Amino acid sequence: MIYESIQKLIKYAERNGLITADDEYVVRNQLMEILQLSDWEENNADDRNASVEALLEPIISYAVEKGLIQDTAVYRDLFDTKIMGVFTPFPHEVNAEFQRRLAVSPKEATDWYFDFSKKLGAQIIQNLTGRSVPVVLDPTMLLTEQAWTALEKKPNYKVKKQFLLTYFLGALSRERQAFIQNIADKYDLQWIALDSEWVDKPQNSAHYMTTPDEFIWLVHHCQLMLTDSFHGSVFSILFGKPFRSFTREDNNLDMGSRLDTLFGSLGIGDWCRGSVQEDPEHIFYKDYASVPAVLERERQFALDYLKNALEIHE
Repeated sequence: MIYESIQKLIKYAERNGLITADDEYVVRNQLMEILQLSDWEENNADDRNASVEALLEPIISYAVEKGLIQDTAVYRDLFDTKIMGVFTPFPHEVNAEFQRRLAVSPKEATDWYFDFSKKLGAQIIQNLTGRSVPVVLDPTMLLTEQAWTALEKKPNYKVKKQFLLTYFLGALSRERQAFIQNIADKYDLQWIALDSEWVDKPQNSAHYMTTPDEFIWLVHHCQLMLTDSFHGSVFSILFGKPFRSFTREDNNLDMGSRLDTLFGSLGIGDWCRGSVQEDPEHIFYKDYASVPAVLERERQFALDYLKNALEIHE
């Protein structure tokens, strides 16, 4: 149903920080006007695993079916742009949000803007130039597990055979610390905590000096990864590790939208969402059934696009 398709798109926008819950009714009315709908049918439809392209497709097909647009690539692209324009903020709003975050932390501000640009960048470029551009994999995921393994190096400090790895860029609450310690004690795991480079007092100076190649080794060989870092999650996925991605506890800034996009595009679902309420008996659960095929397809797509853009002909 068209109403469910609209609701799924609205929930995607809300989840990815493009709108807030307060905007829902206004956005819904704008979409209904575009689609020439007069009445709304209440529903709770949502699809956390679908990409924005997949969410847009049934809406565009509805427009074609109802004769709102012609069934051509050009008209479909234009209608796609019109729909996404409802979720695109004005430049002064983007600047104000960036300045607000900048006053708290330059890193958080730039991370937020990078994520925002990635989500809307292709759409904005299409609006400005009329040319459709693809969104490709994060560069770290273009390399295979084997390629990253070739670069890894075991740390010089003592690492037990069985260990739990944590990598938190935001603050780590006492509640989360207790949760992690409980898991380490329950399963007799060494807890290796990699602190953010911005921390004032590292918990362990040797761990704090971990190099990138050592980080790769640690993720590859850990029994479990707990993190609030995008790339902590990325490398866990590449190595097929059990991991949990927590929301960042840092000045109330939610950096999870980039992860929502990642998990949705790979079809991972919600099993990797971190919570101190999770039963420790289930903490090692993982499901990567959909990931290998998706990664292979997306890698090939990204490499083909780059070769074409750089005019590399083999």
